[in-house]
Amino acid sequence: DALEVYNTFSFESPGDEKKLQKVLEKFDAHCIPRKNVTWERHVFNTRIQQPGETIDQYVTDLRNKAKTCEFGDLTESLIKDRVVCGVVSDKTRSRLLRHACLTLATALDICRADEATASQMKSMSSAAACAVTPTDEAEVKLLRMKRNKPPKPGKQQECGYCGGTHGPYQKCPACGAECLKCGR
Repeated sequence: DALEVYNTFSFESPGDEKKLQKVLEKFDAHCIPRKNVTWERHVFNTRIQQPGETIDQYVTDLRNKAKTCEFGDLTESLIKDRVVCGVVSDKTRSRLLRHACLTLATALDICRADEATASQMKSMSSAAACAVTPTDEAEVKLLRMKRNKPPKPGKQQECGYCGGTHGPYQKCPACGAECLKCGR
């Protein structure tokens, strides 16, 4: 197959058909498909950060896409612009737009800091939710019981304060007394 392709090549000067570099160039031109730079730039310019994707993953993909776009010296600047326009967080975008002379390195630092802060805040809020002490649980249970409508008069129910059963309008023996478990 390669010989058939080789036989179709036309070389500029006589003797080029025996030079390895010239033959490899012809094979590259034949085998590597032509790229549509306009399409490659469209793919680059429509790339946005996906939810759950870190800024480093996003920028790595942008750098890979920029290689086929023939941006030349504008590559870093266009990646920075794509980061500003494509970042998921509006708060982060707002912080990026505040800088008049924003560079790609500065943009990445800001995005990384915002990601770290968001992760830390999420960790702190989940840790705070898990740190319920037994006395807090008892208070929550009592508040829930207070919110419920009292049963109809004459019906006995278990009391959340004393643990006994008595009517809703009868005086609870635990009212005003000190708790034997927690001392409150």
